[in-house]
Amino acid sequence: MNAGPALRAGPAADRVRRPPLAAILAGGRNRRYGAPKAFATVAGVPILDRVRRALSAVTPELILITNDPATYARAGLPMHPDARPGTGPLGGIHAALCQARAAGRDGVLAVACDMPFVPVALLHRLLDDAPGADVVAPESTGPRGVEPLCAYYGTGCIDAIEAALDRGKHRVTAFYPAVRVRRIPLAEIRAFGAPEVLFLNVNTPAARERAERFAAAGEPAAGAMDAQAADAPAADAPAADEPAADEPAADAPAADAPAADAPPADAPPADAPPADAPPADAPAADAPAGWDAPAGWDAPDVPAAAAAAAARTGPRMPPDAPRHA
Repeated sequence: MNAGPALRAGPAADRVRRPPLAAILAGGRNRRYGAPKAFATVAGVPILDRVRRALSAVTPELILITNDPATYARAGLPMHPDARPGTGPLGGIHAALCQARAAGRDGVLAVACDMPFVPVALLHRLLDDAPGADVVAPESTGPRGVEPLCAYYGTGCIDAIEAALDRGKHRVTAFYPAVRVRRIPLAEIRAFGAPEVLFLNVNTPAARERAERFAAAGEPAAGAMDAQAADAPAADAPAADEPAADEPAADAPAADAPAADAPPADAPPADAPPADAPPADAPAADAPAGWDAPAGWDAPDVPAAAAAAAARTGPRMPPDAPRHA
């Protein structure tokens, strides 16, 4: 697979000047899982907490996009509904970008609520390419070629998304041709781990069982992908009960699920600590633990509630892990 099309002209600012919001997308109806999948556990830790810990190490302010606030209130995060209900994950990205624009941020780092193995280092890598781009997406082995539910989106995408929705196009990548897209090449993504594991969506109980096997094997780590997994067919095609590509999805689309017999071997543990692990150190009033303002970004005024939420998300990155500069 090549590195994708060249960067297209579009409305993004030349430089990302403030840290983006982190948006956890939880807009699905959990029809295939049968219960709120974000609170399902992998290795004893709720998936939502695993996602929150990873995002909190990269950017200091988190929001949750959901149309079911009663279910997700226990997450303790600021919640916002879709501005255009019934438009699937693309509507969730749109809602997050509207919140970012209202907060004076240049964009959002968006991750689905059911991805237990997204590493901090990969999130930093997405932000490395954010200046001058509208979208930074990692390439994947799935049929879309990229993973749009673990990506950076700039607020310059809002008009293009709204135009796509106005045309009835609800596929997550429907607006990509109208904006500047940077793709992180698949060869580079594999340095962070097996794409089939990194972008695994726990959409069904069977997917959770696979996630538990991967966790027991050590979760994704640099180079932890054997030839069989590398050549495995993509498993993120929509299930029989999912809508067509241009219809609003009832649930976040399944992504890059690995073959059942191809978990990563002998990989070291990922950066997510056990559920009962205390924060490594207490946060300052304006800077949650584990986050360093990247060069060229202004230190944000983080609301006390957001700082408290981020402080619950676990220890700092290991000193030898890649960080966004």
